[in-house]
Amino acid sequence: MGLLTKIFANAVDEEYRLAQDLVAIAIADGSISDEEYNMMVKICRSMGISTEVIDAYIRGEEQAVASDLPMDEIDKADYLSKLIQVMAIDGKSTQMEIFLLEVIAGKMGVGRMELLSLVLTATARRNIPNDRGSKALRSFMKNIIDPKSKTLAENLENLRTVVFMMAEHIHRSLPLADADEFSHEMEAATALLTENDVLNREFSSMGLNFKQTVSIECNQAVSKTLVKK
Repeated sequence: MGLLTKIFANAVDEEYRLAQDLVAIAIADGSISDEEYNMMVKICRSMGISTEVIDAYIRGEEQAVASDLPMDEIDKADYLSKLIQVMAIDGKSTQMEIFLLEVIAGKMGVGRMELLSLVLTATARRNIPNDRGSKALRSFMKNIIDPKSKTLAENLENLRTVVFMMAEHIHRSLPLADADEFSHEMEAATALLTENDVLNREFSSMGLNFKQTVSIECNQAVSKTLVKK
């Protein structure tokens, strides 16, 4: 039985489920770099999971664990953010890594646009060192959004969804609903979205001013979220 098969088999403890999912994301591109390994160890140690457990999963010796994935909105975002950190630590997002992340997210009821909003948030908050988060984000966005394969209406709806979900995640995670910090984080995250040359070019070819559209959606999402809360 291959390691990925073992990792996604059945089993019993939420924290160990995270460990196996981290390993699955890390090995999806065919190897585990030192940076990916160190990030996994850092995350697992913060949750009381020993390095030995990570090593056992990598060697395929640890029995795969199946537990209920988190379903609370904050817990889901936190869980997926940890997986995103491991995916992005080497500065790239391979199709297999994105696929596995989508599979795990899908089991929690998290769709592609919400997943992208989490990647944007994690990158804007510099949860990934240096510029690697931005590099991984570029390939992730290209694989997820892919404007040329969609109609203008579909692209506009996807942008609206991404920005609104990003607003929800950021606002929910801030203490005391700090309006200034919320607006600052939203600006940082949407700036990352609009800096993507490929998306700018492809949306422009469809007659859409990408930066202006994202800015409008950001302002609306901030207003709606603050009013709602």
